[in-house]
Amino acid sequence: MGKAVIAYEDQPDLRKKLEYVFYAIKEEFNLLNSFPHPEDVLEHLKLYKPDIVIMDIQMNEDDDGLNALYKIKNANPAVKVMMLTTFDIDENAIEKGMAMMAFFGATLHIKK
Repeated sequence: MGKAVIAYEDQPDLRKKLEYVFYAIKEEFNLLNSFPHPEDVLEHLKLYKPDIVIMDIQMNEDDDGLNALYKIKNANPAVKVMMLTTFDIDENAIEKGMAMMAFFGATLHIKK
């Protein structure tokens, strides 16, 4: 089996699409579970022991993804974290956000 993955996405339709994509590539990336909110991210890290976490940056009108990224990297710096966003903001804000994600240890950022 491939790399172990868990995902956090608050929009049910996008979370379901992620699940479909990972089902198609399950030999390389095994999606163990997906969640609507990262409030239990530290428990999930212990339970699932993922190689990769996919995290929406903004969930439920908050920056929960960045808070979770900080927690993940403090608990297990080896875990790779891919950040997702639908932010449609100006270039300066994007640069600041990217710098913050890099500071906290995000491995990759992808616009949804």
